[in-house]
Amino acid sequence: MLAAGNLVTDGVAWEDRLASRLVDNPEIPLMLEATRQPRPPIPPPPGNGDAIWGQIRDRARGGSITDSGIEEALDEEGVLVATICVLPGRSAGNVEHGTFRGWRWLGTMENRRVEPSDWRDEKELSAMRYCVFEVRDIDNRRALNLSPVASGDLRMWKASIDPVPSAVVLRETQPLLGVDRELQFVGDGREGLGAPPAILTPTAALIMSLALEPGEGCTYRDGDGIGLALVTWRAEYDRSDYYLARPRIRGSGIVIRPDLFDRLAEGAGEHRIVMRDFVVGVAELAAKVS
Repeated sequence: MLAAGNLVTDGVAWEDRLASRLVDNPEIPLMLEATRQPRPPIPPPPGNGDAIWGQIRDRARGGSITDSGIEEALDEEGVLVATICVLPGRSAGNVEHGTFRGWRWLGTMENRRVEPSDWRDEKELSAMRYCVFEVRDIDNRRALNLSPVASGDLRMWKASIDPVPSAVVLRETQPLLGVDRELQFVGDGREGLGAPPAILTPTAALIMSLALEPGEGCTYRDGDGIGLALVTWRAEYDRSDYYLARPRIRGSGIVIRPDLFDRLAEGAGEHRIVMRDFVVGVAELAAKVS
């Protein structure tokens, strides 16, 4: 700046302005941190050598549902993908603990870091599991090899969308939730403050059909108060004398008020709200643990 003839006369003020441009805004990471609760009692992503990975691989190679117990599976480029089961909406459980006890889970998602079968292998394995609701005719078997969530954006938790009748917006088979894996809204704060690798988000169709408005933090509300909320958790901590404890499991879920779930099921059709259990993992997870 001096060489350009632009001398800084007040260094303190100039550095203050520079710092305000460089320092990350902690509002979004802290908003996500405020959603943390203990991990719910849900099925985790299968671990290394779990029998279910072999069943998925057999199903992907042409095995039957009866023999494998897997609805649909795919083994492609070293990745195992499968819909474990499709359940009617009323068979899914309620939230058992925490702030939203008694509400319904609209969806949960977990990412799990897994130790390789050979302790000498430094490659880090991972598995994901989704248990989420979607709009689907119970006998519709199309796209069961595809994820039950859409591509999402964390900013959807702050979106204002005009309501549309459920019969219009939910007449087609579609996901009700999305997942944001980029988290661009978090900015550089993604590298600190425990920001998760991915977050579940509501879809526009869900918000429109329930006539919800953005609430405080990661919530949506109506005239009766909060109706939809984000919950996050961390669990299965890896502890060592050589590094700080770090969680192997990171998850997020969306809870919905029971009366809104009933309205959702009525709008889409009672038998068209189903819960899909879906897993993704690298093929090495099917190997027996050394």
